[in-house]
Amino acid sequence: MIVNFDDFNSITSVFYHQAEDLNDQPYLWKKNGEKYISLNWIEVREQVKSLASYFQDIGILEGDRVLILSENRPEWQITDLAIMSIGAISVPAYTTSTTNDYKYIIEHSGARCAVVSSDELMKKVLPAIEKVSHCQNVIKINEDKEKYNVALNIESFNKILEENRKKKSRHKKI
Repeated sequence: MIVNFDDFNSITSVFYHQAEDLNDQPYLWKKNGEKYISLNWIEVREQVKSLASYFQDIGILEGDRVLILSENRPEWQITDLAIMSIGAISVPAYTTSTTNDYKYIIEHSGARCAVVSSDELMKKVLPAIEKVSHCQNVIKINEDKEKYNVALNIESFNKILEENRKKKSRHKKI
């Protein structure tokens, strides 16, 4: 299929168009144990919408910045698309940066939320986030039992997606 990019005004409009056309075909792949599993266009689209809805629920507005601190993985792209779909701006950061680097990036970008992949990166970025007043929400991608003694709102990526799925199913029953 050929896409005429002149028909679209944003990356997200191309994504939603492709999701409509390619619905159950594989789009992204991720490793689960020793196997790779695919996420199809519909699954990714729903995850993008769920995360975008959460961003809006916590007050992320058009033009706001959201930090992405993650390795290359499907959740990175899902996060980036969710940010762009509400008109906010992605602030990607290297996973190899220092706490001082993260503080500088968060301060100077004005990031109001951070999406972080792992406990290792949480331990590096949380001290930086605590030193700025405008970033009070953190979404952690990896599931683990780690707890953080910080005065920030920390939510699980998967929990956000699951709660939005439940919210949607409740609304369908009405």
